Amino acid sequence: MYVCQISGILNLSQPKVSKQFSKLRDLNYVVDERKEKYILYSLNLKDDVIKKLVQNITENIERYSVLDEDRKNLADKQIYLSQCKTKLPE
Repeated sequence: MYVCQISGILNLSQPKVSKQFSKLRDLNYVVDERKEKYILYSLNLKDDVIKKLVQNITENIERYSVLDEDRKNLADKQIYLSQCKTKLPE
C-alpha cells in the first residue's frame, strides 16, 4: 500500500507513517517499490519471523482491538487514495 492509504487506515500523518516505514524497511520487515514519486510498501513475507507474526495476529485478532479496527478500515483503502496529493501510477 501507499503511505497515503496507510496513514488513512491508521489515522496518522503521512510524514509519521513514512518515517516509521523507512525504519521498518531498514530492518527488512517491509519491502518497497518506487512508482514514480510514490513508494509502495508491503510486508516482507520472505522473512519467517514476519510470516509467523502475521499468522499469530490473524489467528488472535480479537485480542488486539486496535488492530481489529485497522483491519476494518483496510476495507476502505481505496478511499484513502484521495489523501495522495496527485494521481498515483497504475
